[in-house]
Amino acid sequence: MGLQFLIAYPVLIIAITFIHLTALNQSPLRSTVYGLFWALPAAFLVAIASQNEARKRRERSMAENASESTDSVES
Repeated sequence: MGLQFLIAYPVLIIAITFIHLTALNQSPLRSTVYGLFWALPAAFLVAIASQNEARKRRERSMAENASESTDSVES
């Protein structure tokens, strides 16, 4: 989870700061503070989502391997 957070946090700081500068027309200082603040929960959500997706893929792979092994035993 740590690697996903470390990758997502700086990218989200830039993206959220840019959104606050352009779409919300806020000052650069305020946009930067909001970018730093809102990137934290967003990076955690990205890390949690990627861990959940990896878990689902592992479970799917294990289920496919189990069904292949039972198919070969039945033959």
